[in-house]
Order: sequence, then structure tokens, then C-alpha cells
Amino acid sequence: MDTAATTPDSQQTTAKPRSSNKMWLFPCIALIFIIGMGITPTILRKIEESRDERCQANLKKILITLKQYSIDYADHFPDGDGMEGLNKLQGEYITDYSTWLCPSAKTGAIHAKLADKDISYVYFGGYTDYSGDCWPAVWDYPLIFDRPGNHKDHINYANMYWCGTFKTKAKTCSEFIEEFNNLKKKQI
Repeated sequence: MDTAATTPDSQQTTAKPRSSNKMWLFPCIALIFIIGMGITPTILRKIEESRDERCQANLKKILITLKQYSIDYADHFPDGDGMEGLNKLQGEYITDYSTWLCPSAKTGAIHAKLADKDISYVYFGGYTDYSGDCWPAVWDYPLIFDRPGNHKDHINYANMYWCGTFKTKAKTCSEFIEEFNNLKKKQI
């Protein structure tokens, strides 16, 4: 009987090259990168669409609040442009400060007392609820709208009766108003 025991030292082993175990890593990382590059634009577009919907919901809420204010104050919207007029809505009519902020805006802060620089929307005050009976049709023009730059290629707005979206690359409020007026003149 052969009593020679096999010891671990006497076993024959073959060494595998260490780099072959990691050869799969590069193709996997490359595949993940390629998939990520394809999905990222879709995800970013969906995020912006969601922000845009919330922005339009804010404008609708402000528009409804303006209409309620006009009912309470003999068909008059708040006097004063910007926050001068909108401050009359704050507190009694709108208590949620996030209503004043477009989700796509790069700036804005929530304070107990808001200033024009803190809100994402521009307001034109002093109209009455029957201003739409005048010529030109004031009801067709924005009462409140996004500050230019909140969205990349458009501005959301609300006039006396509905909310809409205006495709533009305007960088200032005056550029937006001029472009909007020119479009309305062509439609008349």
C-alpha cells in the first residue's frame, strides 16, 4: 500500500494570467456609457416637460386667483405691475410661496415678503375684467407670463381667459412683448 500522501505543495497548479479576469470590465463600462448617452436626453426632456406642466399649473392658479380678486373688487385686477400688484394676492388668496416660482427658473427664493427679483413671473396690472371689450382685444394679451429664460425655447403666459405657450427665443420681457404683439397684428 502506497502511503504517500498528497500534500498541497506537491499538487501541480497552473497559473492563469491575472489580466484575463478583468477583460470583461472595459466592454461592460463602454456598454453602460452608450446606454446612458441614449437615455439621458429622453430623461432630461421628460424632466423639463414635468417642470413646464407645473409652471403652467402655477399660471392657472394665479389666473384663477386674479379672477377671484376681480370678483371681490368690482371687476378690477390688482393695480401695479410685478409684485406691487401680486402682493395683493399674497396671503389672503395665495399662501403657497412656491406658486410664484417656475420650476425651470434658475433663480428665485421663497421669502415671507417677495420682491420682483424673487419671482419667476411678470405681471401687468390695472386691467379690469371687462377690458377684453376694448379694441384692441386686451384679453388676448398676457396678464402674467414667464420671465424670459425660464424655459429654453418658449414662454408660458396667461391672459384673462386662458393659459398658453408662446415659442420664442426672446431674452428680455420687451423682446417677448414686441414679438407677441407682432404675431397678434399679423393675425388681425
